[in-house]
Order: sequence, then structure tokens, then C-alpha cells
Amino acid sequence: MDNSFKSVQHSNIKLPEKVSYGLGNLAANLLLTTANTYMVYYYTDVVGIAAAVVGTLLLVAKIIDGVFDLSVGAFLDGASNNGQEKARPWIKRMAIPFGIVLILMYSVPNFGSEFKIGYAFVTYILAMFVFSAISVPYNTMISLSSTNQSERSELSSYRNMLGSVGGWVLTVITLPLVTLLGDGRRGWFGIAVVYGIIATVAYLVCYRNTHERVRQVVSVKETGNLWSKIKTVSKNKYWWIVLAIMILTFITAGLGGVNVYFAKYIMGNTDYVGALGTANYIPMILGSIVLIPLSSKFRKKTIVMGGLLLNVLGCLIIMIGIQSPVLVIAGNAFKGAGSAAIFGLIYAMFGDTVDYGEWKFGKRAEGLTFSAGSFSEKIGSGIGVVILGFALNIGGYVGGHTVQTGSALNAIKFIFVYLPLIIDLISIGLLCFYGLDKRYKAIRTDLDQQTKGV
Repeated sequence: MDNSFKSVQHSNIKLPEKVSYGLGNLAANLLLTTANTYMVYYYTDVVGIAAAVVGTLLLVAKIIDGVFDLSVGAFLDGASNNGQEKARPWIKRMAIPFGIVLILMYSVPNFGSEFKIGYAFVTYILAMFVFSAISVPYNTMISLSSTNQSERSELSSYRNMLGSVGGWVLTVITLPLVTLLGDGRRGWFGIAVVYGIIATVAYLVCYRNTHERVRQVVSVKETGNLWSKIKTVSKNKYWWIVLAIMILTFITAGLGGVNVYFAKYIMGNTDYVGALGTANYIPMILGSIVLIPLSSKFRKKTIVMGGLLLNVLGCLIIMIGIQSPVLVIAGNAFKGAGSAAIFGLIYAMFGDTVDYGEWKFGKRAEGLTFSAGSFSEKIGSGIGVVILGFALNIGGYVGGHTVQTGSALNAIKFIFVYLPLIIDLISIGLLCFYGLDKRYKAIRTDLDQQTKGV
């Protein structure tokens, strides 16, 4: 097997390409953030499915889809492209299907209970399959666009910046637009059509203006099944650390659906959903901008650790002032700034683990490595949604009721405040064992010398 690669970089990556790459994550968030924030609410309060059923449905779908993510990554690594682009073409191929499945997710017909549950399951898992088919190649582009660590960090920052813009806009305008477009099922279908069209266009612009610069010299012919490839990647200790932190991070993202319940029942008005989203996303957007120069001066581990500490501070502020909308919103702002560091660099860290794997084990597997990113998004957010659904059910939450029991309110508070704090503390502990930043320059030098000898 020949795993030789060459870089065909002719110049630094220009601003239009960085912005276009970021648009891909904006498109992704039109599906993923909408699902994380509103899917449970849509299924329980609009469609009328029990919270526990929703939690189980989404967990099973996420597990199935997580395996599919790894299959997509293995497919990319095993493709024989003879020096041609292998990831970018899939962005174009899946752009229109992505918009279609987004619409189908919010088109549950008002039939019998079993039919609604079946329809929700099938369309949700179909949407996640399409999401995997486009997001795994999209995420892999960070590693294939450049071998330069700084440029990878910038691409990751623009990815997070544009994704955060999309997430913020979604949080602020979704509920008002649903009301404007007809409220209830009609309103959610209308908003899905709008988001589906925007997502498709954004992905096509991303495809048009981005490039792969790291190409295979010789087509890779690998033997062995998916599990043997996973076994090879699983030897990469830094990949495991980044994967674990990312899963934990997306568990928190999956818990984001609690914002609607917290605003409605703890803060007393669903209008606070927009304020909570703005408080979170504006610092995240500004933090992504600041992150670009910071990433060239400080190690990724240092910046991400700082982000996690800001998250902890935000949780503590909310804990102290949970009855004060001002303090809750302020705490969310600190968490937004912290999230900018985490989401802004986590995919660049995955890119570095690709190089480490090639240097350590003689094999380069960016497809399978980056599929772990999409895998962690699905599994992490799926676990978060399941925790939310079961916590609401255990607390005795009843969808559509204007007044909830004390135990239901306590469940909402725990999910909004205390569980994210626990997750951040665990992530800090894991990050202490990440030592790749210190070794990366020497590893990259060795790889470049090997490439020159090919």
C-alpha cells in the first residue's frame, strides 16, 4: 500500500475561500442547530409525541447514524482518486438532498400516534444520513485544504464564526417566523422550506469557492473492513482525547433544547429564547474573530482550556442568579465566548491528529478521523437530547400545559445549569492529557521531509 501525499499549495488561502468554507457550517446549522434547539419541542408540543418516546427515538436514530458516519469516513479514505479531489465533490452532490430532508423533518402529518412516531423516526434518520454524507467530506476539507497548522486554525475559526452567525439568527427568528408563517404545523413547515433553500445555496457557494490542495500521489488500495480501519485510527491517543471532548461538547449542544423550556417556565416568557440565543451567539461570533490572531500566538490547548474555564464561569453566574434574567443572560454570554474557543479550534485539532497518525503509524486517514467529528456531533447531541427528554419525563413534564410541577421545573433547571457545568469540568480534566501541540512542529517537519523524498 502506498500512502504518499503531496501538497499542491500555490498561495495562502484567501479570504473569499475562508468565508465560503464557513458558509458550509452555516448551512449545516440550519439543520443541526434547529434540530438541537427545537426538535424536542416540535415533537412534544406541536406534533404531540410523549417526551420519553422522543428521547428514545432520537437516541436510536443517532446511534445508527453514528455508525454511518464512520462508514462515510472509511469510504473517503479507501477511495482511489488518482490525485483528484475526493471530499469536495460530495458537497455539490448532497446540497439539494440536504435541503429536501430538512423540509421532511418538519412535515409530520396529523395522523395516528404510531404513524407520527414512525414518520418522525424515518425522516429524522434520513436527514441525519444526508447530513453525514455532506458533513464528513466538508469537515475533512480542513485537512485537505492545507498542511499549514495556522491556516487550518483559520479555516476552523471561519467555520465556527459563520456557523455561529447561522445559529444566532436561527435562535432569534425561528419562533417569530413560525408564528408569522401560520403557527403550528403550517408555520414549522414554512420555516423548514425557507431554511432548506438557504442551506442548499450556501453549500453550493461553499463548493464553488473552495479547493483541495493536499492530494494523493498514488491511489490507495487498502484491504480490510471498516473495523480494521477503525482499529488503526483507535491507536491514536490524541484522536481519542479530542473525540471525547467533542462528544461532551455536543452533549451540551444537545441540551440546548432546554432553552425553550427554561425561557417559558423559569423566566416566564418564550421571548427570552431570542435573548438567550443572542447572549450566547454574539460573544461566540466576536470570539471567533479574535480567535484568528490568537491561534497564531498561542497553542490550541491553551486557548481551548481558556474557553472551558469561561464556560465554567458562565455556569456559576447562572447558578448564583438563576432568578435574575440579567444574570442568566450574562452567564450565557460568558458561555458563548468560551464556546468560540472550543468550536473554533476543535476541528483544527482533529486535523493535527491526522498528521500525528501518519507520522506515528505510517497511515493517513483523514476521512475516518474527521468522520469522528460528525460522529461526535450526532452521538453527543443525541445523548443530550435523550437526557433532556428523559429528564423532562422523570420530572413529570406535560407538553402544552401552562403550569408545570415543581419536579418538572427542577429538571429544567438541572439541565440548563448544573449538567453543563459537570460536563465542562470533565472536559478540562481530559484536555490536561493533550500534548500534541508541543510536538507538532517536529512532526510536521518529519512529514515534509518524507514527502520530499517521495
